[in-house]
Amino acid sequence: MKLIIIIVLSSTLYELKELKVPNGLTCLDMYDQIVTYKDNKNYKVGEMHSLTLSYYKDQPIGGYICEA
Repeated sequence: MKLIIIIVLSSTLYELKELKVPNGLTCLDMYDQIVTYKDNKNYKVGEMHSLTLSYYKDQPIGGYICEA
């Protein structure tokens, strides 16, 4: 199984980072172990921004995909 992290490089450019999921873990377990969260300094109530932002090795994450 592999976890594919979608790293945001710019508003139009993304990088896919493939990571092997160790036996005994799910993609979600691994995601929770490797991702850090930071407060969104641009957050304002009612503006549809996320309160927190997700990062992998200090790079912003746009999402993830799990492949069996």
